[in-house]
Amino acid sequence: TDAADLMLIMGTSLYVGPVNMLPDMVSGVPRILINRERAGSIGSRKEDVMLLGDIEAEAKAIMKALDGENESINLTDVYLTVSATFARQDEGGS
Repeated sequence: TDAADLMLIMGTSLYVGPVNMLPDMVSGVPRILINRERAGSIGSRKEDVMLLGDIEAEAKAIMKALDGENESINLTDVYLTVSATFARQDEGGS
């Protein structure tokens, strides 16, 4: 876990062990949950990011934010981009 920049968790309830213990083994880096609902302890740490909604749409929004033109990625910008995308979808936009 010392070499990890972040932990990406997608599409899981985190109910089944021993895999459900992996997110709690990582410390000091963002744990990003892309899921329809909260899972496990994700969201309990200040560096956690929860992107709740349709997984495919969330992943597409992240890929759009990471368009390859930037050498460094700001996770806050990615989160805001994804959040704005879902706010528009909730309002009936695209």
